[in-house]
Amino acid sequence: MEQQINRIYNKSNSNGITLNLYKKYCLKMKIGKTSKNCSICFIKFEQGDIINQLPCKHIFHSKCIKPWLNLSPCCPNCRLDLKKYDLEQKKNMKKQECCQIQPINEEQININQHQIQISIQENQISQ
Repeated sequence: MEQQINRIYNKSNSNGITLNLYKKYCLKMKIGKTSKNCSICFIKFEQGDIINQLPCKHIFHSKCIKPWLNLSPCCPNCRLDLKKYDLEQKKNMKKQECCQIQPINEEQININQHQIQISIQENQISQ
């Protein structure tokens, strides 16, 4: 079964997400006790099941969400588009990199204050 899923997932499909996006955003974990069902196959999660959590926090069986995301880049529950989500994350990272403020050390502050005082004194003298 797992081989069939991987074969389906690995076929190229321009509508779905890439394997890299899947690995980046589908948090893989084992489920503990829960009463929730997978909304793709409608089977209750059992303790020890391998599941994936999308960035929107919805969880699915790994064997269910892989083929789904191969066909569609969106969460089956809330329709979060992982391709758009990835682009937004990249934009936000670039903004953070561009907008980082470098701390000023105390010497620079003192020098700038001293220059301001000198400038004020020169203006007062010239008036």
